[in-house]
Amino acid sequence: MMKPALALSVLAVALTASLVPALAGGSGGSSSDAEAPPITTITAGPAGPTNVTSAEFMFTADQQEVHFLCALDSPISTPCASPVTYNGLGDGQHTFSVFGVRDGPPGPAATWSWVVDTVPPAPVAGLHARVGYGKLRLSWTRTGDTNHVVIFRSVGAQKGATQVYAGAGTTYAEAKFVNALEHRYGFISYDKAGNVSPPTGVTVKKSALLLAPADGAMVRRAHPPALHWRAVRRARFYNVQLWRGKRKELSAWPQHASSRLSRAWRYKNRRYHLEPGLYTWYVWPSFGPLQKGIYGRLIGTASFRVR
Repeated sequence: MMKPALALSVLAVALTASLVPALAGGSGGSSSDAEAPPITTITAGPAGPTNVTSAEFMFTADQQEVHFLCALDSPISTPCASPVTYNGLGDGQHTFSVFGVRDGPPGPAATWSWVVDTVPPAPVAGLHARVGYGKLRLSWTRTGDTNHVVIFRSVGAQKGATQVYAGAGTTYAEAKFVNALEHRYGFISYDKAGNVSPPTGVTVKKSALLLAPADGAMVRRAHPPALHWRAVRRARFYNVQLWRGKRKELSAWPQHASSRLSRAWRYKNRRYHLEPGLYTWYVWPSFGPLQKGIYGRLIGTASFRVR
């Protein structure tokens, strides 16, 4: 006769063997007949960071007739189908998850994380223009989360602007700069999300190398000004011209980067006086003997008013 303890042990083993197929989702067959849970793959989603406040996802499973459940920034999933779109997303990191279910247990969740950023970067700081004869160098400092900078240039009376630089650097140079024309440079900063900063810029006047009197200055007739400009390397002398309106009243050839005006002078056998009104002066460098007249490009032009 079987002892009671041994009889209970045999009964427990028999019950466990009969319950395993049912817990595995089968109906009396072996555990190897149970269907594997579906594997879900997200095939498309937003790249980040981005300033787009909507997101569309596409996904698929490795089995047929799979039902999907999706969630965005939440542990609670709801039925969904590919593609699924979310709108009105706020700034910050977001996480999308999706998993599939068929007849048995659900498959593992696939996730996709990205960042929404709609805040524009600040404009560049410390913008500085260093002007030389025939050359220019702009420098600046990127601020905040600026990723790259775009520079637009317009020259003289030009109304439109041309893009001359795009990159992550902090300097821009021109080796064939035309000093006699006004140059306007506009800067726009971009962050990685594509946000655009307010524009900023710098203007390089055609008087940048003419030091005194400053462009637009007022001078007294009793105190004729001394004209000063930035010296040009290897220049042997300069040609300075003074115009009053549309008439040239003086042309001089100083050897140094200055020329003092007087209250009265002679030019082309005619006597002139420093009269009240608007005067404009121009300076050219010469790189050869005076007799040959080998002149370079105009250094610059400026105006002053006599009272």
